[in-house]
Amino acid sequence: MTRRFEERLNTQIDASSFTDLCTYLWCCVSAASNREGRQFNMSLIDFADSITPEDMAKWNQAIASESTEESDGAKKKKKTKP
Repeated sequence: MTRRFEERLNTQIDASSFTDLCTYLWCCVSAASNREGRQFNMSLIDFADSITPEDMAKWNQAIASESTEESDGAKKKKKTKP
């Protein structure tokens, strides 16, 4: 998804930018739909119009939580290795 984002905007994601995060989320949904063989015909503008700041905050929290869980899992694996 990051690659889709970078190709679309020719830049890297600025985590403090609502526009960048919304575009990245649109890329994620587009990629997931493509992977599952589902049509996703919503333009970025229509997608952005349908998302509230609260939706973005929830998504950010979910991503942050996932990252923390992955990081904790990696730490636990390192500790259990002989």
